Amino acid sequence: MSSAKQIGDILPAAAAHTPPESFVFYKSFSEAISDCPDAVQLFLYKAITAYVFEGVQPQIEDAFARVVWRLVQPQLDANLRRRENGYKGGAPAGNKNARKQPKNNLKTT
Repeated sequence: MSSAKQIGDILPAAAAHTPPESFVFYKSFSEAISDCPDAVQLFLYKAITAYVFEGVQPQIEDAFARVVWRLVQPQLDANLRRRENGYKGGAPAGNKNARKQPKNNLKTT
């Protein structure tokens, strides 16, 4: 029974055509990874970059790596979804939230 998500399950098909050239790497990722043995640290750094840039779901056997991955992956997925949603251009025309808000009139009458 595998609950591992493939990147295609998270992002729409169009996302596969626009792989990112950068991503956000949080301090919390570094802090969690730094508690692991050196070999596991290297594996995780490579797994994170392969996941984000190539869409490759890592096969994780090490318990330390599995724990860290379970904490890191949801944030990577959220950032990838946010990136793809940004390409959609924001709120649709006619939406109140899409209208420009007037600046406060500082003149008093």
